[in-house]
Amino acid sequence: MAGRRVGVCVSEKKRRRMNVTALGELCASRGVQVVEVRRTLQASQAQKAFFFFYSLPHPSVQQQLLGHSYLWWRAQPGYMGCPAISDSLRKPYSQAWLKGYVLIDLTQPMESQGPFDVIVHKLSDVIVEAEHDSQSQQLLHNFQTYVSANPRTVLLDPLPVMKQLLDRFASYRIISKLQDTLGDKSICCPPYLEINTADLSVVQKAVDRKQLTYPLICKTRVAHGSRSHEMSLIFNPAGLRDVQPPCVLQSFVNHGAVLHKVFVVGEDHFTVERPSLKNFPTGPHDRETIFFNSHEVSKPESCSHLTALDETMPRLPAPGDDAMVALVKELRAELGMALFGVDVIVNIHNHTLTIIDINIFPGYEGVPQFFSSLLSHI
Repeated sequence: MAGRRVGVCVSEKKRRRMNVTALGELCASRGVQVVEVRRTLQASQAQKAFFFFYSLPHPSVQQQLLGHSYLWWRAQPGYMGCPAISDSLRKPYSQAWLKGYVLIDLTQPMESQGPFDVIVHKLSDVIVEAEHDSQSQQLLHNFQTYVSANPRTVLLDPLPVMKQLLDRFASYRIISKLQDTLGDKSICCPPYLEINTADLSVVQKAVDRKQLTYPLICKTRVAHGSRSHEMSLIFNPAGLRDVQPPCVLQSFVNHGAVLHKVFVVGEDHFTVERPSLKNFPTGPHDRETIFFNSHEVSKPESCSHLTALDETMPRLPAPGDDAMVALVKELRAELGMALFGVDVIVNIHNHTLTIIDINIFPGYEGVPQFFSSLLSHI
């Protein structure tokens, strides 16, 4: 890998979470150059676009790259990178700063900007925005054109499989299929419904027919973006009036307020504990719907009243290694992806491993081995 170049484009929030500096240090120790590119597009696109570009340097910039580990550019609107540099951003990297620049511009054809041996990306926002935004459609078209014309370029991860995980209807079907494939009664997913109507009587009949149990957790169909974290707990049939289709209704499983986030990197996987929703009485109750943001509830430092458990509640056993290995292996084969996350809980009543969500290229918070595993997989 020595002499190669890794380019990174992340939102500021993602950069802080992932500690991109650590990636640069690791790459530098292996003789690999790191290019961190800042990109600003429309407000709806600017926050979460995420790319690594991994390739041989162009001959014209090889001399500029020698002896430098980090490149960091602030981007002008519409560009992946440009030479406008803030002094306040430059200071932390002054010992490893490159004075030249390489422009990576998704608004233009990528062919002349390559070659790229491996592209690791998170184009989720662009994919979602492309459904109704012409600029995002053009960005996605340019990206897909390059990938189609360069079949030897390895894409982590393929766009078609990423697209299906943006739809909770599709991802929950995958989870249900996984349960059947494994044939292991110690691994399951909660019963769920795909809701496409706001007709209360229709929703009620569907809940009864599927034998879902209260409380129900309601999630948006779209599984990416800020709105996808907005969820609700419905405690009785009257609460079904709060359902906003299209969405998923899922039987809530008491799990001792502990969420196990499984982060997958190629053949490796890592499990990190996070706070989660506390236990609630099973069955219909005269209680108003609770609206919450799942991201806020499950932050490592979360101290929400929704995660507070009775101190007498015994701690549940951690998921077994064999079950986790089997789960990850089957999911990796089914999805055809290398970088994804799985949200798993343990049922307090029977200790069943319960899969509640799949995530595209998660933050890998709490996984110090992420960068070394990523480079090993590449």
